[in-house]
Amino acid sequence: MARKQRYNAEFKKEAARLMIMEGLSAAEVSAQLGVNQTMLYRWKSDHLKSLEGQTQADEPSPKEMAAE
Repeated sequence: MARKQRYNAEFKKEAARLMIMEGLSAAEVSAQLGVNQTMLYRWKSDHLKSLEGQTQADEPSPKEMAAE
């Protein structure tokens, strides 16, 4: 049985970026990188969620806003 391929976080982030920022389809990125399209969709979703979390962390909390 073949061993499962592991990809590092930077590779996943770059694959997601190609789909999000460059507007490439999952099929195009899959062909370029040799990764299953299902994995690309998962990585894209995970990347968008992490960006969402960063944005929320940068925004002041309601308590901080009230204190101003």
